[in-house]
Amino acid sequence: MAIKDHLQLYNNRYAEAFSNTIATNISKTLSTIAPLNHCIVIPAYNETIDFIERLKNSALSKNKLLIITIINQPDTDSDNTTNKKLWARIEKTGNTIDSSNNHQLINWPLSNSYLLAINCFRKDKRLPVKQGVGLARKLGCDIACNLIQQQYLKTQWIHTTDADTQLPDDYLAQIPNENTTHSKTSAVVYPFSHQGSDKAITMATLLYEQALNYYVDGLCYSQSPYAYHTLGSCIAFCATYYAQARGFPKRAGGEDFYLLNKLAKLGKIKQLNSQPLLIEARTSNRAPFGTGPTVEKITQLENPEASYLYYNPKVFTELKGLLSTFEQLFDYRNNLNGWLDLQTKETTIALEAMNIGSLFKHIQSQSKDKAICVQHAHHWFDGFRTLKFLHSLEQYYPRIALKEAIKEFYANRKR
Repeated sequence: MAIKDHLQLYNNRYAEAFSNTIATNISKTLSTIAPLNHCIVIPAYNETIDFIERLKNSALSKNKLLIITIINQPDTDSDNTTNKKLWARIEKTGNTIDSSNNHQLINWPLSNSYLLAINCFRKDKRLPVKQGVGLARKLGCDIACNLIQQQYLKTQWIHTTDADTQLPDDYLAQIPNENTTHSKTSAVVYPFSHQGSDKAITMATLLYEQALNYYVDGLCYSQSPYAYHTLGSCIAFCATYYAQARGFPKRAGGEDFYLLNKLAKLGKIKQLNSQPLLIEARTSNRAPFGTGPTVEKITQLENPEASYLYYNPKVFTELKGLLSTFEQLFDYRNNLNGWLDLQTKETTIALEAMNIGSLFKHIQSQSKDKAICVQHAHHWFDGFRTLKFLHSLEQYYPRIALKEAIKEFYANRKR
């Protein structure tokens, strides 16, 4: 299926109706200007104008950029004072060239870039609390998909980040130089680093950052195809693959993890080696889990370095052993028990609890050769099941202090 067909199908069937309405409303205005080169989607809930001003004054705005920001709040929050103030400040950042109750399209004339602000904080436009940031990101990215299909955006890549994130000058130059018609890269993940002014919060955030890096390194060591960071502030993806994955899941948290989990089955997730994105170290209750809530819990520990517990390195050793036997699955496709005999007792118990038999039924009927069999196995044992597998092993290998886990993990890697 051609790129335009994937996007058309998505926009017709799976995109949010509100997003398509906004894209249609601004089409006439966009048709009077040359196509824009890049797009960044940013959800914003109770933020100040600072992130807008930072982008406006950065070198990035010299790249014919469209910034789509979804000013949102959940339907359980009745106080929209901060969002109303931000909405009023936005129109003062440039020339308003298109507007309604639901949107403002602002031109930044000195940079030749544009800001599209979407009102999802008005009482009748607030987002269902259980759909939260996932729906906010989806609304913005769905608009971008529509504009790409209409060729008002001439990129095939959609960036998404957060209001607390400072983007480096080379941010837009890091997209893979591939023929987008045959691109094998479905998404990229930018390096990141946290910084802040509050000592306790910054220390807690950096501790959590170490945990995130250790987890990805553990997956790399295990040779998992799901070894990448899953921070919504640090990803970009090809619109065609986004359309095939049917967009961001509408969740109050983990939307980045689940989107990348689907994109990893469609193409390659590439970890970039570029200047890091600088993320503000802060606590937050915007999502039920993730960096903000975890950092807050860490700050409440009496001695975080000693009492913040994380995965025992032995779980990654178990994972590595399991994944190494995927190459033998095709030979054992009619002998589940024989393949399980290759595993440790702990891994076998975990797999049986995850209904490993369903994978064998699938490969028996769908896998015609070894390569397809391995692919099916990795699609079944995806990032989510990998996480469940590691959690199930904690009954045998309890979590230990992060500092000790990291020390043991990297010491063993050097041997």
